[in-house]
Amino acid sequence: MKRAFINANLEKPKSKNVLLRFEKWAKKNCVDIYPLSKKDGYLKIIRSIKEEMSSSEMKKAGKESFAVSFGGDGTMLATARTVSSLSIPLLGINLGSLGFLSSVKESQMEEKLDLVKNKKFAIENCSMLGADIKGVEVNAFNDVIMISKEPQRLIKIKIDVDDKNVLTISADGVIVSTPKGSTAYSMAAGGPIVFSDVDCFVITPICPHLLVQRSIVVPQTSIVKLTPISSDAVISGDSQTKHPIEKRSSAIIYRSRKRVSLIKFPDIDFISIMKEKFYFGRDPRE
Repeated sequence: MKRAFINANLEKPKSKNVLLRFEKWAKKNCVDIYPLSKKDGYLKIIRSIKEEMSSSEMKKAGKESFAVSFGGDGTMLATARTVSSLSIPLLGINLGSLGFLSSVKESQMEEKLDLVKNKKFAIENCSMLGADIKGVEVNAFNDVIMISKEPQRLIKIKIDVDDKNVLTISADGVIVSTPKGSTAYSMAAGGPIVFSDVDCFVITPICPHLLVQRSIVVPQTSIVKLTPISSDAVISGDSQTKHPIEKRSSAIIYRSRKRVSLIKFPDIDFISIMKEKFYFGRDPRE
C-alpha cells in the first residue's frame, strides 16, 4: 500500500497524538498521506500531508491505496459514504466511546497498519441503502429513517414493499437498515441483530402505537416505499443528512449500487465485538 486517505474527528481528545503516531508510521513505511476532504485542519498536526485530490483522481489512485477513519462511529459513517464510490478499502481506528464500526483500538493501530501495508487482511463488502426523494438520491451505510417534521408528534406512514402494502403505522417513525445498521438505531428500537453477510434489509417501526407492529426483514432486492400520510416528514441518512418530504409524497428506498469495502482482521469478528460492546450472549452482572 502506497497511499492512505484519511478522515479524522479532530475534536476527539486523542486525535492529535494518534495522527502524529500515524504520520510516523507512514514515513517509516513510505506511505503518502492524503486528506479525504480539505487538508487545512490537518496541517498543524501532519506536516507531510499531501494536497487533496478530486474524486476522479482518487479513483485513479485507488490501486495500492486505503482509507482510514479516525474517530467514533459517526466519523466512520461519514467516511464510508465518501469512499463508497472510490473502490478503496476502509479501516476504522476507534477514538470514541463505542467503536462498533471503527473496531480497531488506537492501541492496536501500528500493529494493524503493518498488516494492511503487507496486505494481510480480509475485505468485507457491505451493502448500502439508496433513497430517492423527488429525484434527489440519499445514500446511507447504516440506515434511512423517516420521522415527522414535528418530532414530538406521532406520524402515520404507509410502508410498501415491491408495490404491496405491508404496514401502515402510527409511530414516532420508521427505520430501514442494512445488516450493519441492524446493530444501531434499529436494534435500539427493538429490531433484530443481523449478521453482516445476510442479504437483507430490516424495516423497524419506532415506538409504534400498536404493539403487534414489529420489525420486518426483507430481501435486499426489495424496493421499499415510505409515504407519510398524516403530516410532512423528514428523511435522514445515517442520522447525518436531512431531507424534507411532503405529506403523501413518497421516498423510494433500495439497495444502492455503491458498496463499502471494510478492512477486517481474523481476531476482530462480529461475535467478539458484540460481546465486548453490547454484552451479547453473557450476563453483565457476572
